[in-house]
Amino acid sequence: MSVEALLFAARWLHFAALSLMFGAPLFWFYAFADPLAASRLWPKTFAATRRLLRVAAPAATLSGVAWLCALIVNAASDPADPQWGALFDSETLKLFFLETEFGAAALLRLGLLAGALALAMRPKMGLAVFAAFGVLGALLFVNQAFLGHAAQGGAGFYGATMIAAYSLHVLGAGAWIGGLAPLLSALAEDRDGGDKVLTAKLDVLLRYSAIAMMAVAAVLLGGVANIAFRLGRSFQRLFETPYGDILCAKVAMAVLMLALACFNRFVLTPRFQVAGKAQDAPAGFLIGAIAAELILGFAVLAAAAILGVTPPPQ
Repeated sequence: MSVEALLFAARWLHFAALSLMFGAPLFWFYAFADPLAASRLWPKTFAATRRLLRVAAPAATLSGVAWLCALIVNAASDPADPQWGALFDSETLKLFFLETEFGAAALLRLGLLAGALALAMRPKMGLAVFAAFGVLGALLFVNQAFLGHAAQGGAGFYGATMIAAYSLHVLGAGAWIGGLAPLLSALAEDRDGGDKVLTAKLDVLLRYSAIAMMAVAAVLLGGVANIAFRLGRSFQRLFETPYGDILCAKVAMAVLMLALACFNRFVLTPRFQVAGKAQDAPAGFLIGAIAAELILGFAVLAAAAILGVTPPPQ
């Protein structure tokens, strides 16, 4: 496997797993007025979130380690002739982790991933563990900025702004995409209670929508700033390069995802609200549309993973 292929695969899996590891537990602290009571009233959704975290954390750890391995090989050899033996060379590892500008961030990232893996292995997982996952996910997203182009702005105000813009972008994306999984589970959970269940599900849906709107704003604001920082004066050559093609594809999918989110919120949600039963057709349509939104989110993350290994216009 080439270094570029490993970087793409590792980044995509890592972005997806990290979004779930951050957004899914965060969902429980804004989607319900009383998270502790909700953990008992929504047992299937709570159990599904636990299972999701037990998968997402190891996936994030393995893909994160694979990503760092690819970075080490890429830094130690020619990408056209990767030297995988560099991963077992003590001098190369010492140079990467102790003498490069991103070595400290890489070591911290390994520690954070180890913490997430330890949480996933706990036999009991309650809201306190959910909160810990959310904090670790947020720290990993911010730490991620120090391993890419956002860290190239230096130690001054300009560099701090680049880090902040990148962090805002990925945190917003993680909250938006990661929250869709438990939302789907909550809407699909079969509970007794008639109209009260419908009202409860609608409340969860509206609470998620409010946070999702703020997350979308963060994605847009951070994304525009990232593009400005990354391209600078080379923007005019953007559409003549593969980087520009991939960026346009990512933006197009993000716009489609946003359009679907608006359709869900302003068309399907009112229909769900007037439905007599939670099992009526509008509920099924809404669940299907939210599932499509989640799939689009993973597609956007794939485009983001490709962008990270594609040179921008110079």
